[in-house]
Amino acid sequence: MTKKVPAKMSVKYPYRAVICGEEHFVEGWNGGNLITRKGEFVFSRLHGDYPIQSARLLEVALLQLDEKGEWILNGHNLNSLQFFLPGGKRFYDITNDEDMRVYKDEIHAVAWIQTDGEGNITDLLDTILFFWKSAARDIKNAAYVYSIKENTKASAIAKIVAGLAVGLSSFGKSAQRSNPIWLTKFHPAAENNLDPAEIKKLPAQPANVPAKAVKPTKHKATRVRQPKPVARFENEFSVAIIPKRNGQEIPLTIEAELQDLIKKIMASGGNVPRTKLRSGKSDTYQPEKLLVSKIAKELIKARLLGKNKSGRTTVFWAKQRAG
Repeated sequence: MTKKVPAKMSVKYPYRAVICGEEHFVEGWNGGNLITRKGEFVFSRLHGDYPIQSARLLEVALLQLDEKGEWILNGHNLNSLQFFLPGGKRFYDITNDEDMRVYKDEIHAVAWIQTDGEGNITDLLDTILFFWKSAARDIKNAAYVYSIKENTKASAIAKIVAGLAVGLSSFGKSAQRSNPIWLTKFHPAAENNLDPAEIKKLPAQPANVPAKAVKPTKHKATRVRQPKPVARFENEFSVAIIPKRNGQEIPLTIEAELQDLIKKIMASGGNVPRTKLRSGKSDTYQPEKLLVSKIAKELIKARLLGKNKSGRTTVFWAKQRAG
């Protein structure tokens, strides 16, 4: 499916966005990660031409398949969102998108960006927030009424959803929003750069523990655990930060061709077959030659970049960060 690439617009930080149905204030980007006042989000998108990191994000929603193979959007059944709520019209592009059907096992979230400067963004975001606030309540009520009597379901559902903002019905036609942009990775960035699923949560200490039950630590100074520095890309992959054993961090400027290669790999979710990288290039183009430069060898050593052999296929990979 061919998608129209929105024109690049100037973005003024901070700005409001709706992330997982909640209001966030976006402060900017840290390499490929999204920074908001509520925290940092790991952010990786499927291949495409959308200038997502140089545009204004309007909304990001989690997208998952349940055990029945049905799509769940921000915790709600997508079919229910589309059927019972007028604002569900804006979600039709999700299930009809060709990329969604081809790459559904890789997709974990969907994003929309602003495509032009027309209209009232404040009202649009307020309406989106109201939609998610109302979604759980109205879907539950509408589904209940729908099951009571066939001859009363239409009027009853109409009364239930009447409280939603009028603007919801126009979401599907809004010129301000891009088509769905598929995210292959989206979750809050955790301490020490671990995936949240890998973090072990310590049990909470009871609030009523008597003082005598706490053993004093005599002659032992409290040790503050410093966050471990990690190798990482910054500034749209134009710079790599490499930590050294003495705690010093060395910035490396990445040459244009190597930067372009890394962007293509990251845009495809972090792994790209060699054949795909060579597609559309001349017969003499060999991406592995870009990995022999001094800078590339430092990135490989830092585990930010590399290539693996999978059968007869060579796969190039890259990571935003490497601990």
